[in-house]
Amino acid sequence: MKTTIRIEVFDKVLIRGSIFYLMLPLLLFIFFWIDEKIAFLLLILLVFCGYRMDRSITYRKSEIQITKRKLLSLFAIFLLLAIWLYFSGIGRFVYQNYDHRYKNAIFQDLIAYQWPVHFHDAVYNKPAMLCYYFFFWLPSALPGKAAGPFRSNILLFLWSWIGLILGYGLFTRLRKKISVLDTIVFILFSGLDIIGFILIHKSIPSFGLHLETWIEQIQVSSITTQLYWSFNQFIPVLIGTFLLLSIDRKKNYIAIFSLLFPYSPYAVITLIPLIIFWTISNDYGLESKFQPGFRIIWQKIKDAINTENILTPLIIMFIFIPFFLINSKRVPTETATNWISITEYLFAIFFEFLIYIIIMLAKFKTNISSWLLISVLCVLPLFCTTDLNIILRGTAPLVLILLILVLDFLSEKRYLYRRILLIFLLVIGAWTPISEIYRTIDNSIHNSEDQEVLTFSNNEFTPESGAVGILTFVNPAQYLSYEEDYQNSFFYRYLMIH
Repeated sequence: MKTTIRIEVFDKVLIRGSIFYLMLPLLLFIFFWIDEKIAFLLLILLVFCGYRMDRSITYRKSEIQITKRKLLSLFAIFLLLAIWLYFSGIGRFVYQNYDHRYKNAIFQDLIAYQWPVHFHDAVYNKPAMLCYYFFFWLPSALPGKAAGPFRSNILLFLWSWIGLILGYGLFTRLRKKISVLDTIVFILFSGLDIIGFILIHKSIPSFGLHLETWIEQIQVSSITTQLYWSFNQFIPVLIGTFLLLSIDRKKNYIAIFSLLFPYSPYAVITLIPLIIFWTISNDYGLESKFQPGFRIIWQKIKDAINTENILTPLIIMFIFIPFFLINSKRVPTETATNWISITEYLFAIFFEFLIYIIIMLAKFKTNISSWLLISVLCVLPLFCTTDLNIILRGTAPLVLILLILVLDFLSEKRYLYRRILLIFLLVIGAWTPISEIYRTIDNSIHNSEDQEVLTFSNNEFTPESGAVGILTFVNPAQYLSYEEDYQNSFFYRYLMIH
């Protein structure tokens, strides 16, 4: 039995839901952190920008036939995504990777303390204020204040689940089909870390090892690794990246792009070259063509100038840059102490991403977006001694774009031998995400005791000896701003509620 439905309804729910998902945490931050003298105006302006974004999107009006086979595929996909998310550690239902320790601390402090979050830091024995890109947690932390610790973790899982569904929905919108095979590639997409590890370390890694540190300075994280280690940045970036790629007009993409800044400044930095190119190109998206000429370029820039593309970035910069600057003395969480050899650099860029581009060169050799993508990926390792997060987290949107290029290439009817080779390499690369998932399952079975969650207000870190307990080697100064820093800051004096 077949049923025909209009796709426009689902398209509106998907796009509007995605914009709302990105905006809600920012609206909550403005409401609870910003002084009431300006908060109301900022809320009205940002909501108005969201309305304008929606109005400028062209929704799809075609019809689609729903068959039993498609419903079964959809059920299988939802089940795959649910299992994948469950083993991420979000919600503390299973084993959590190391980075969840400070994420748990942030979430618990957001629940335990009045907003804006202030407390006396026992480590450095002085007043402190939470200062981090914690916005992803706000929609689940707010009701979590009344729900209690266990239920608040369920709320966090559900909020993450909604974000993952929206991101995947945009992925299918971009691919123009619902496919179990695409979903598997989406979950298991990765560089060839296993080959790089064997060549560099002259040994085969144990299954379950975190492979992406095979060259510490260049860790281009797989999609599964991004979700399992940095979900608070990755899920908004997933939604934002696929939203940028799937919309058909330029009228709102700068506004949407700017919404990503509070969640992941690193991702915004790495996307800038592509955003600039898409601004001055004839079309929008990965198939954009460039036509030189000052008048033509100027006309393209004028086409992108409108209320939402100007006002949204201004509001975001006005609020969130001063907020991040109250912790301007923050030392990067992770840096490489030494630069790597040219051999290791070439190994890293080749096995992480360049080999895929070389195989697909026959299709994408005239695609400027592809060349910009690969150029940014090659340049980013140069900043490893400044802050490794520019590679660890900044590459997330670039890996997602590379995934779309790979799937587009696999959909070709040409290049049979190249497609076979690409599939073979994707299977090898899948070792990395499968290893991540296996480690979670294995540790959940064999290390099942539930550890106490320390918070930054109850942290056993000692600057002299590293740390004791849950927050091992997590220096609270990475996520807190201290009294002598924030009291004289622009944000504290002129923007923050008191």
